[in-house]
Amino acid sequence: MQLRGVRPFFSNKFDITKHKQYRLLSDFDDKNALDIEKYVKNLCRARGRAMTPLMRWRMQA
Repeated sequence: MQLRGVRPFFSNKFDITKHKQYRLLSDFDDKNALDIEKYVKNLCRARGRAMTPLMRWRMQA
């Protein structure tokens, strides 16, 4: 659950290391962290759109 305007918090009620999907988190292994640059580059290819001059300029910055 997400609440707007409230900072995230952790609860001591459940130990997340015991969850069956814990190995998929970046807390378990750094290679699971989201690489936003790689995600954004692949986003254009996934849509099949041609690169516009504005997109090329943003990638260079």
